[in-house]
Amino acid sequence: MSFSEPPPATLERLMFGHFVFQEGTVITPTELDMLQRVFNRLCQHKNMPTTGPRAEAEAAYLVALFSDGLNTDELLWQAVTGDQ
Repeated sequence: MSFSEPPPATLERLMFGHFVFQEGTVITPTELDMLQRVFNRLCQHKNMPTTGPRAEAEAAYLVALFSDGLNTDELLWQAVTGDQ
């Protein structure tokens, strides 16, 4: 039996099963791509792996912010980093 490395983390894999969406929240493929870009950038910014409990918490937080109406790269980035 051979073991392979786990597949790379994606926001989609991290958030489903670990986060309860606010009622009525729908994420389109385009929005999911945007969330993935912000998540990847955030992980790089924090020098953090894209898997594990911390990454899952960050992914859930991004989705929560998105659900609250922060629905652009810039708004999400500013909310999670304070950068403009």
